[in-house]
Amino acid sequence: MPQTQAIIPARLEATRFPGKLLMLWRGKTVLEWVWRATCDCATLSKVTIATGDDAIRSAAEDFGATVHFDRAPYRNGTERTAGAFEDSADHVVVVQADQPGLETDHLSMLVRAMTTAKVDMVTPGVPLDHADIDNPDVVKCWSDANGQACFSRQPPTTEPRPRLWRHIGLYGYRVSALRQYAKSGPCEAEEIERLEQLRSLEMGQRVRLISLPSAAPCVDRPGDLEKLTRWFSRSVR
Repeated sequence: MPQTQAIIPARLEATRFPGKLLMLWRGKTVLEWVWRATCDCATLSKVTIATGDDAIRSAAEDFGATVHFDRAPYRNGTERTAGAFEDSADHVVVVQADQPGLETDHLSMLVRAMTTAKVDMVTPGVPLDHADIDNPDVVKCWSDANGQACFSRQPPTTEPRPRLWRHIGLYGYRVSALRQYAKSGPCEAEEIERLEQLRSLEMGQRVRLISLPSAAPCVDRPGDLEKLTRWFSRSVR
């Protein structure tokens, strides 16, 4: 049976919300919520937090996480994930660390898609709220006529406009595709849009979207923790 390792790349600094991963929400740090939801996914063989920050390492070890510590200057979380991978799995799931409302079922769906689809990478999206269509903090994604995923911070201008989704920060990679990604330098579109997944498209990797019915907002700015609380007010976490 294919083995899937999850790696949570985590860095302390963030342009829009420095230190957000160690901010408390409902009694735990943002990072711990993400780690716990990931550990609850029974289809994952191992969960590792990858970081180069002492404060992240200390906090993660305090709540019991396995940590890969590496001070190398990676350009993004996917590169850091490749640096932490231990060759013990067939697939790798990259879990962005700023989504404390992460649902374990979404990870299970991603793993299932990765182990059955003949693609290099799979990643999920949820229906895009019309109010976010021009919000650059919200990454839009859609599929082209060939089923290849597309990503942008701005809505596409082509007509007819494709169905748009809000991208969720989970990536399921085949090991060969992750290694190829790490060996390649950043592409122009990736640097302009600040979207690491655009490198996969530039390299010609096969990337597919999977649809989820809904997902909690991630934490990009300080006010997003309050938005997250409101989102969960309709249910008990």
